[in-house]
Amino acid sequence: MSVPVRSAVRPLSPRTVPEMRSGALRPAEVANAGVFSALAVIIVSVGTFLPHLGVIMLLSAVPFAIVGLRYRARAVIAAAVAAGFVAFLAAGAFATVVIAGCALLGGPCGIIRRRGRGSGAVALLAAGLAPVLAAVVVGMSYLFAGIRELTLGTIRATVAGFVQIAEFLRLPVSAGDAVVRVTDTLLGAWPVVVAAAILIGVLVEMLLTNAFVILAARRVEWLAQTDLFDAAARADAATDAPVAPVPLELCGVGFGQPRGVRARGARRCRPDRRIR
Repeated sequence: MSVPVRSAVRPLSPRTVPEMRSGALRPAEVANAGVFSALAVIIVSVGTFLPHLGVIMLLSAVPFAIVGLRYRARAVIAAAVAAGFVAFLAAGAFATVVIAGCALLGGPCGIIRRRGRGSGAVALLAAGLAPVLAAVVVGMSYLFAGIRELTLGTIRATVAGFVQIAEFLRLPVSAGDAVVRVTDTLLGAWPVVVAAAILIGVLVEMLLTNAFVILAARRVEWLAQTDLFDAAARADAATDAPVAPVPLELCGVGFGQPRGVRARGARRCRPDRRIR
């Protein structure tokens, strides 16, 4: 018995990016979007509830970049929506805003890498995206003046508290007063400070995400093999021969009746005859 090669499941090469298709999300895309969105929510939640580990929120853009590297932009959007809802339930509105920003910065990094572009294209996109985000944030800060004043007041109180603790630990009073004056000066010119912080932050975040995607791409190559049904369909579509109802070939098989019982019109087949 021999089975044609085309009927077997032939997985894609681990270095092959899954073929992009139009239409609704496939099961593999939904599954990976859910897994990596959950990973992003975990990273943001840890950074939200543990302020001393807030810097790890910079890594929350990497899961969305990996989704963009492996699948379509629609999968990135699905991951961002799912992560946004879960982050809002788990950690509040701030975590949801962080998730939205990370999806906006991380998804394009993965898409650029999937299309064969390098770090230069990522830096060019960051340079074009940063001014737009800076303008949006500054405009929203002017629009929601109450939230802006609350945030600035929180920063002033935090700096004053740190200065008092430092003075208790024998920091010179003049140094503490200088820190407070510099803080008041920066907060007085908050539009310029916020715009500059976003310009620098977007560029650093996208380049950092791009570096992590380059390192992580080799470790997620197995994701191209997870959808075996698509691999089998592509393997069958690559052949010219149609798929037979029973893709088997029987050799040396005969049909007959037991000795002494012979139906009318029945005949015996020679053992050397090949039947398909």
